[in-house]
Amino acid sequence: MQPRITCSILFAVLATSVAAAQNCKLSTDVTRISVAAGGVQKLAIDVGPANAGLYYVLGSFSGTSPGFDLGLHYPLNLDHYLVDSWVGALRLAPGGGVASTNAAGQATFDLVVPPGSLAALAGLRAHHAVAPQSQLTLLHTCVTNPVALQLVP
Repeated sequence: MQPRITCSILFAVLATSVAAAQNCKLSTDVTRISVAAGGVQKLAIDVGPANAGLYYVLGSFSGTSPGFDLGLHYPLNLDHYLVDSWVGALRLAPGGGVASTNAAGQATFDLVVPPGSLAALAGLRAHHAVAPQSQLTLLHTCVTNPVALQLVP
């Protein structure tokens, strides 16, 4: 009798996780920022109440396809920028890219390009996605769609 209960609980948890992952969304107000003038890309995060809490803003300068799978599909390609953001050291973000949503799973987050940034960044395109973290398992519970940020002169 006990294995059946355990399987039922596991199935319920997995079904809830799949449903919660489908509700993770990210949008933005701008897709281009001048490195000379600087600017802010405001991310609008909506991961739903099931994923509310701590989240990481992840980024990549090497695109979104194919991305990688690590329990979940991350629509970002692996590069140094992604590794930095994975450990909470995102350079374009206050606090390293780690923050919290409200109880509804919503938040806004600013990516900041300071005025007079390195001209060598012009022409690069960064992509960002958000991954909330479970307070129980410390694993990401879902990953949002990526949004682009084109850096122009």
